[in-house]
Amino acid sequence: MQYIDYNERKMRGTFDFPIEFYHIDSQHPQYAMPYHWHVEYEIIRILEGTFTISLDENEIRAEQGDVIL
Repeated sequence: MQYIDYNERKMRGTFDFPIEFYHIDSQHPQYAMPYHWHVEYEIIRILEGTFTISLDENEIRAEQGDVIL
């Protein structure tokens, strides 16, 4: 599979307000998010527990109160 195949093509928000908020916990169907990329910015705030995210070749472990940009 090629890099381009992982492009997540989803419209977020509206044309005038292109922002969408999500609340995902361990019970959410997308808790284990598959590898993807998109042109939009993504801000992740950890409300409780820990979270590991893979960015390029790096794994980042975030904890409660952390924000990932």
